[in-house]
Amino acid sequence: MQDRNNSLDTLSRNHPACALDRTLQVSVTANLAAVKEARLEQESVVGSFGETEWSLSDPVVLCVDFANCRTDLQIVSFTKKYGPVCGLDSNWRGSRCGQPFQFSISEWRQVQYDYRKHWEMLAQHSVNPAAEAYYGGMSQGDHWRGSRSGWRFIFSDLRRLLTFWLMALPPERRRVCGAPKGDEKCGMFFFAEKLTQHYCSDGCADRARARVKLEHWNRNKATYLKKRKQAVEKKKHTKGEKKK
Repeated sequence: MQDRNNSLDTLSRNHPACALDRTLQVSVTANLAAVKEARLEQESVVGSFGETEWSLSDPVVLCVDFANCRTDLQIVSFTKKYGPVCGLDSNWRGSRCGQPFQFSISEWRQVQYDYRKHWEMLAQHSVNPAAEAYYGGMSQGDHWRGSRSGWRFIFSDLRRLLTFWLMALPPERRRVCGAPKGDEKCGMFFFAEKLTQHYCSDGCADRARARVKLEHWNRNKATYLKKRKQAVEKKKHTKGEKKK
């Protein structure tokens, strides 16, 4: 097992949605530009787009990074790396280069909360609802763009792209780590590299095994101690018989 931030290149390359990109030269992206700056101001994130085009190298890492942001500073770091997931006009089709953006932390966390709930729901089902692809059909800002290098379907914002990839990536690999972490569970969202993987890291797997062993011992403690006592008494009795 590797750390959750490592790229799952094999998973991405073998998925039909990514294979489509090679055979028909069709790709999926969002109507964004690379973020020039983003900073935390009180309860909001304020920033602006730069002049370069936005690109996504690994949809698996995008989904995992978004679902696992915990602190305000992590939200700012995510925004610098990928862009804002809220606070943009979803009907806008023009370039976002050089434009400012602003959103509240509470609004961002609500989007993430809904995303996590959707992930948890999908993780319980083996059927991939890829036909739905994303919520609510096309928005006015979603559109196709063609060039000599191929066709791109451009989602109006990052939120819609996140939802698309969550639903399009292999459903049997969606996971929420249930390993114990103090009095709570780890709760890390991840895509399993192997179908037999149930925890996000080796550390979580070790803690889960230790918890299972402890619970087994607590349930059967009286029986084991009784058997141990009987074995000791039997050994003493055997030694006594030999001395006679």
